[in-house]
Amino acid sequence: MQIKTKTKTKTKNYQHQPFVKLIQFLKKLCNDKKNGMLFIISDTRQSSHILLIDGIISHITFGTYEGEKALFLLKKIKTCRFHFSEGNKKDPQKLRTEQSTNEEIFHKLTSQVPYTKKSKILIVDDSTFVRKQVVGILSGQYLVYEATNGLEAVSSLARIKPDLILLDLIMPEMDGYEVLNTIKKNTGYADIPILFLTSRDTLLDKIKGKISKSDAYITKPFQAEDLLKDIHFHLLRHQNNTL
Repeated sequence: MQIKTKTKTKTKNYQHQPFVKLIQFLKKLCNDKKNGMLFIISDTRQSSHILLIDGIISHITFGTYEGEKALFLLKKIKTCRFHFSEGNKKDPQKLRTEQSTNEEIFHKLTSQVPYTKKSKILIVDDSTFVRKQVVGILSGQYLVYEATNGLEAVSSLARIKPDLILLDLIMPEMDGYEVLNTIKKNTGYADIPILFLTSRDTLLDKIKGKISKSDAYITKPFQAEDLLKDIHFHLLRHQNNTL
């Protein structure tokens, strides 16, 4: 009878790896929109946990520390062991405690240069063409997020926390005016500048747009330079008002 001897298999995730390997692994988890917990053991035998919800880094701990302090300590690691335990979370909103975006967190973990925060722009439009056009114009200067309808936009406010919203008028589920009223009634988001971006260009539509609580009324088609000027103006005005 042949006796089988067990061979101990080592997986890459459990071996000591340079910190850069951890970052690469974490970025892949985020890109793949994973749900679960990344467990890390540092070269000094301290443990760290990173919670992912749909690819979003939602909570970071290092020993007894959380958030910014945990990030600072995690960045000091030279080598570590790590593995990922995948599992769905039932209520992502209750679990999310970090307010930073993935981009901000990765920058803090890898860069020696102070982070210059980009303003977040949410484009709400059911037209794929218009959204792609706006993303192409803005992505070099801003962090751009997309919503295909009003309900999606309203439900994403807590996650994105946009600095400005570009809002179409004619959409399914909720039209632009309904979305505007819903946002303005919420004290947490009422001050966000909202710019209507619409193909409605009749005099009556423009008058209605001006008497609404929107900050601007931009008609399609628009010039990239004009859109950038409007966004810069309203972001700057909002920042000055909040000082």
